[in-house]
Parts: sequence; C-alpha cells; structure tokens
Amino acid sequence: MPVKAWVARFLRRHLLLALFLLVSSIISAIVYEVTGGGKPKAWTYDAPQLNKVDLQGSDRPQTLWTDDDFECLGWRATHNCDPYGPRDESRDRKCGEPMPRTSGFCEVRNRTSGEILRVMLATCKSWQWYLVPTLSCNDARNFTDFSVHAASYTHPPPELPPPQPGRDEDDAADKRGIVMIAYPKVVAGLYAIVRTLRSLGCALPVEVWIDPTEMRAKHSVLVELVKHYNVLVRVIRDPNASKFHAKPYAIYNSRFESVLWLDSDNIPVRDPTYLFESSEFIQHGAMFWPDFWRPAIDTPFNVQQQSALWTLLDMPFTDMFEQESGQLLVNRSRAQAALSKLMFYSSHMPRLITDWQLVWGDKDLFRLAWLNTSTPFYMVQHLVALGGLYNEEENFFCGISMIQRDPQGGDGTAASLTRDLDKYRVQCKMRRLGQYTCFMLNPRAPDGNGTPSLILSLENTKYLPIEQHAIGFSIEGRGLFNKEEEEEVAKMENDMQATQDEEAAAIVRARERSEKQTRVRGVFSARCAVSDSLSL
Repeated sequence: MPVKAWVARFLRRHLLLALFLLVSSIISAIVYEVTGGGKPKAWTYDAPQLNKVDLQGSDRPQTLWTDDDFECLGWRATHNCDPYGPRDESRDRKCGEPMPRTSGFCEVRNRTSGEILRVMLATCKSWQWYLVPTLSCNDARNFTDFSVHAASYTHPPPELPPPQPGRDEDDAADKRGIVMIAYPKVVAGLYAIVRTLRSLGCALPVEVWIDPTEMRAKHSVLVELVKHYNVLVRVIRDPNASKFHAKPYAIYNSRFESVLWLDSDNIPVRDPTYLFESSEFIQHGAMFWPDFWRPAIDTPFNVQQQSALWTLLDMPFTDMFEQESGQLLVNRSRAQAALSKLMFYSSHMPRLITDWQLVWGDKDLFRLAWLNTSTPFYMVQHLVALGGLYNEEENFFCGISMIQRDPQGGDGTAASLTRDLDKYRVQCKMRRLGQYTCFMLNPRAPDGNGTPSLILSLENTKYLPIEQHAIGFSIEGRGLFNKEEEEEVAKMENDMQATQDEEAAAIVRARERSEKQTRVRGVFSARCAVSDSLSL
C-alpha cells in the first residue's frame, strides 16, 4: 500500500487522535516559546544593559536584623533577566523554596516598622544557580547582615609564635620569610621547593604550618627540614582553618612582618628575596599576581559585574583581573585592616562567600579584602604564561602549569595588562596528551578574530633544569617517608586515581547519552517533518 494511501486511511480512522496531537503540539510550542523554554533567551541573558543594573538597591538594611524584626515574604520573580523588569508571578516562590534560575528579588518585611524591602536583587547571571540549588529567601537575613557584620569586625590578635632557643626575636633578618602549608599529599613537593630555594641561594627562613588532624610535626620530611634547612613548623590551632581557609590563617598568624606565601606546588626559578626590595612592594606594601581571567571579558567563576558577590560585600565591581593566589607578598603591619577583613571573609560563620560559590577557594579573597578596605596593593602587570606539553602531530598544546612573572619591566599601569589580556581566553580540555586536565588558549579571541599565540620550547631555558632538579628533590623527599607515611600517601593517591577514572567514565557516559538523544531528536524531527508535509 502506498504511503499516502496508508496515511489517509489512518487519518480517517483516527481523526480525533490526530487532531488532539496536532493541537497539543501547537499549544506546547506556544507555551515553550512564551516561557522561554524554562529559561531566558541568550540575547536577554547577555544583554549589555544588565551590567548597569543597580543590584545594591535602595532598600539595603544598614543595621543587623533582630528575630523580632525580620520577616521573609518570598521571592518575587521578574521578566527580561532584570530585577526591575515586569513581574513574573508564575515563578514566584515561598521563602523556603529554592529560587528559580531567573531574575527577581526577595521581599522581606520589618515587623517593627511595617516597611517592606526588596533585597538580594538578582539578574539571571547573579548566581551560579546549579552550585546553590537550595538558595532561598530564607537566606536573605544572612545575606544582608553579612556586610554589616564585616564593617565592624576586628579579628583577634595573631597567635604568638613558640619561643626559639638561640633566636633573637628582634633580629631584622627574621622580619621577612616564606610561609607555606604542609599536608601528607604535598609534603614531598614542599620538601622539593625548600631544597630548590636553598639551591638558588635563598636564605630566607621558612615557616611551615600543619593541621594536627592531618599530619604530625614529627613527620620524617618535616624533621629533616627543621634540622637542616632553617624551617620552623607551626600548628594550626583553629579547627575551622582547614583546606583553603588555612592560607589566610597562616599569613595572619605568621611571625614574619613581611610574608612571601608560596603554594606547595609553586616552584621558584630564582631566589625571590629581591622581591622584598622591589619598588612596587616598598611603595604598595602588597604584591599580587593575576590569574588567566578578566571577569569583564570572560570568567569561569562568575566573578563578573552582575554577580551577587558585590552586593554581598557591599562594594562596587572592579574591572581587573582575577587573582592567582599561589604566591603573595604582604607586609602585615601595613595591611592590618585588610587582613582583619580577610579573616572575616575566610573564618566568619556561615562562610557565605565560599559556601555560595561566589569565588573559587581562597584565590580572590585577598584582592577583595584589600579592595574593600582601600588598602594599596600592586598587581603584577604581566601575562600569565602556560607551561605544558606540545604534540606537533596533533598540533595541540596542553597547559599543565602557570608561569608567573616578576614585576620588573612592566609600565606599572593597569592598561598594559588589560590591553594584552583582552586578546585571549583560556579554556580547559579534559584527558588530552595523557593529562587529566589541559589549559589552552581558545583559538577565537573575544573580538572574533584568531588568538595571537606563540609556542616556545623550554629546552634552552633555565626552567627545564630547575624543574628537573625539583623533581629530583621531590623523589628525595618521598624517600624520607617511613612505612606508615608511605602507606598513607599511597592510599590517597590510589583513591584520587579511582575518583578521576570514575569522573572520566561519567564523562564518556554523558557524551554517549547526549549523542543518543541527538539521534532520537533527529529521528523525531524527521517524523514531524513527514507528518507536516502529509497534512498539507
């Protein structure tokens, strides 16, 4: 039987069913378009004028709420990704219900005065909604109280270091030093960094902080460093100063007046002592280094102009590069207000900045604390370079490390950094060239043109032999482990590998599901097209 004849017979027998399906499809399409398919269209979401929206609002409370005063009324949704846009009552939520992924505001009432306030104003880009799925207007009190608490907060004085026999506490040589953190998984790398520093001629004392719940001061590597390499081990006393919150704690409580912080995977390529004498540090009292991303152009961490971060901190958006905090240079006596603010951001409970994923770990907390207190700092005016592997056959570069520059040679203006960094974006690829993660330059620049780039071999540079020496020192440090220490780290490494393997398998499964769904949609679309043509 010809197809047309079969279709005609089917329609005669099932006319009501065919009409029902046709009308249902039309209604569904209309509803989908009217509601934006559950989310705003790209041209609405990315509208440039939303960057000028006042998310602070005029109703921001200037004092702390009391239990008697505060009353939540609920989430009031709006159209067009604009908290001042037309109301969208279909997406309103009760106080305890998660906010929809659209624009709007929380409506709260002061029971004492009867005043109704609009707080937590948000565009569609103010939150990384998938990271805060339970965020609701019940959080409005904590949100508005945060900056009020921060404005009056003063952190307790730093802890006194333990007395050191034979050391003069007023010794000028002890006013400067390097601060690091050790834990079992990185202690061999930390050993390599200290040994590398000493091989480069660096005589600065090193202060190593440990969490007593993670490792002992009598760890074999630490004992060796204390005995032979001018290292002092200090213990973190605050149980809340764990993971990336340990860095602000260690810097705040360091015995050094001027601190050079180094992450435990940060390999120096020259003696960094000269940084303490640099004109930039002497003038500003703090030196920070840039990350890959400038939020006004591109950011994977949502630290952009519409982020709720700026309302939470009660400060304006600053158009500058995000901070890479693998190294920091701080004069503590010249930054007491900033350090106190830093400790509030890091240690005050609840930790809203990090709990709500408004920044990534500790990396921007320093910059934000210095900006919020108007404390001077110098941001190094040089691009971050990528170090990694290059496969000529695939013409693929896999960046696995950052190469930071010293401040010398820059013109000292933000324009020099901005001008260069506007030319590219950094993106991430998984599982390439045998690496778990590869950072690389996006081949397209923000302006749509090709990205200018230059790939150079490290073979004839000083980096290669220094890296080889550092690897040798790391192997030497691992060899100091006793049996118990080795078993502990081996288990951590095996667990991490298992996690990465599972993540890789999950990515493959997700890709296969996506491809299957694409095929199904293609078949469905083809059937719809045939049906439409037959109905005509």
